[in-house]
Amino acid sequence: MGSIVDDDDVSAKEFAQGHKGLMHLLRTIEKEGGEISTRKLLETMNSWGYHGQHMIRIAEKEGFIEREVGVEPGPGQFDPMYNILTPKGKKLLAHLHSDDE
Repeated sequence: MGSIVDDDDVSAKEFAQGHKGLMHLLRTIEKEGGEISTRKLLETMNSWGYHGQHMIRIAEKEGFIEREVGVEPGPGQFDPMYNILTPKGKKLLAHLHSDDE
């Protein structure tokens, strides 16, 4: 099974219409300067359950974001994860912006 954007016949706008949750996630990261912690991302998207985590996994699997461990956590805290737009994710968003014009 290939990538969800392998089909060259699908425009960025058509892709976005069929993947609204994923696009919401990518646009949220873009609005934060291209990098955001998972906690803040889920909070901003108001998506704490399965759906938000699932969208993050899809975005990473498809190469739209990379995930990196952030600064050292405080005692008893989890390592913070940061979600960073990749060139592929930025390219998709750029195509959408140009379609809007």
